[in-house]
Amino acid sequence: MASPATSLEARELTYLLDRLTMAEIMTRPVKTVAPPVPVEEAARVMVREKISALPVTEEGRLVGIVTETDVLELFVKAMGAAEPSSRLDVVLGERRSALAEVVRVVEEAGVQIASIMTLVSRAGLREGVIRVATINPGPAVKALEARGYAVRQPWRG
Repeated sequence: MASPATSLEARELTYLLDRLTMAEIMTRPVKTVAPPVPVEEAARVMVREKISALPVTEEGRLVGIVTETDVLELFVKAMGAAEPSSRLDVVLGERRSALAEVVRVVEEAGVQIASIMTLVSRAGLREGVIRVATINPGPAVKALEARGYAVRQPWRG
């Protein structure tokens, strides 16, 4: 047998694979995006369609392809994680002004912010994900906690 996952013999499997063409296995219709489409929209299409690559077309002509790796590389750069830094997850609560206050507190602590985004945690809490350009985020953490913000254990990397 070729594999425990199939009852076909190796020669039978080879025979079938020799006759299989791309036309028989490719995904249709082809999902595409145009060059001016924002990256997050292309990523949304890739997630929704469960595909790992997305052709980029212009006037019906293939001009490129965006892959999961391309999107992840951009994410790493956008989050400031390509350089030595620390990540602070700060519970923001319901106050709309909380994010602006967190930014001000971190800057007043003399810590440079590399990137910032918000998300809703699995626990349903609104959090600020702050990447600071230091591997010693202690002053920022202390300042945030002094203002009543819960800061998860910082991640350094």
